Amino acid sequence: MTIDWLEGEVQRITANGDKAHFTRTISKDNSSIDARARNIIYHRELNQIELQGMAFLRQGGSLFRGEKILYDIGAGLVKADSGMSGGVEFIWDPRE
Repeated sequence: MTIDWLEGEVQRITANGDKAHFTRTISKDNSSIDARARNIIYHRELNQIELQGMAFLRQGGSLFRGEKILYDIGAGLVKADSGMSGGVEFIWDPRE
């Protein structure tokens, strides 16, 4: 894991590994985000995580899989890309 600092504040956190993992509880409804990928990059200024390589993100009952996933933490928006792997998987629970 690498943490980049600027003037005493975290700017970016990069986690690399076979199973890098990110978890965050969202306080407004006590649901959580569970993310896994080969590389996870948290961009503080954008309030965004970038998942690269066999990316997986679960939020509530919804699940995303792809080669690359961008997740806007503040807005709760997900962008998934298949890269060369040929597809993105999305399972949505409309009750969430």
